[in-house]
Amino acid sequence: MTKSELKVDVIYHLIHKLEGLKICVIESNRNNTNNNKKMLEGCLSEGMQQPGIFADARVAMEAGYTLRDVENNQVVSVNEVDNYLVIVDGNTRFHAYMLSQKDPTKGSFEYKFHLMKYENPELFRTAYQKMNIYNTPTKTEDFARDLLAVSELPALSSYREKTKDGLTPKAAGFATIGREIVKKDLIDLQNGKTPTAFSDIDSMARFNSIYDSIKPLFEDNLKSFKGSEVWKFIAARINGVNDKSAMAERIKKMFDMMPPRLFSSFLKAKSDGIQTKETIVYKILDEALALV
Repeated sequence: MTKSELKVDVIYHLIHKLEGLKICVIESNRNNTNNNKKMLEGCLSEGMQQPGIFADARVAMEAGYTLRDVENNQVVSVNEVDNYLVIVDGNTRFHAYMLSQKDPTKGSFEYKFHLMKYENPELFRTAYQKMNIYNTPTKTEDFARDLLAVSELPALSSYREKTKDGLTPKAAGFATIGREIVKKDLIDLQNGKTPTAFSDIDSMARFNSIYDSIKPLFEDNLKSFKGSEVWKFIAARINGVNDKSAMAERIKKMFDMMPPRLFSSFLKAKSDGIQTKETIVYKILDEALALV
């Protein structure tokens, strides 16, 4: 099978590896080992019910995406991109298919796909992003990564860095803009509408300043800082006063000067069956904040 032989909207089948095709994926697309294994189980049991969508890789490159060869993970260069097809939809199914090809004796399935033509890079980018945002399994963090692949958004860049530090996506949102970052925010960004919290430079600077100030504390105590409780507390206290900069400084001093007794209680905080962990964390931090 060769790329030049393929026709738009015809269903094709991969049975043995790549059948002679050169295939690449968009670098920012998620590739989760556990999800791939679960998908493999489903496809071995029921077959591949929904074909993937492939496209000419050049249109994806011109849309601003970095592409990687599915076999060697090397970045596809501009000089070789015309030899490639890119997976637009069906990435997890494809990764599951490649897993099955490693040891076909344990079972394999046919990977189905069809070729779709995109007239220009802008149409490709819009279609690809919308496929992800309306795909239920696609998490907010995944779509943020896809947006960052072709644009520069300080709030999302900061959010992504915090998730890399170990914060949950929800916690990273509170630590960046003072609230959770949700799919609606990303839909608005895709449609050219910037949510107010994403353009409030002063607010983001305050939250990032607090984050940088206390980051040394949670590098050794990530379990206590990775969840949203502490970051929701910080956001609530800052958003609840007029002089937000003064409150930000108080919060930084609070963590810097927190008595060992309170810090130990904070690190050990958990639900007691009556009060939630969040309620307990708030009480401890409010007591610490009152000392500053």
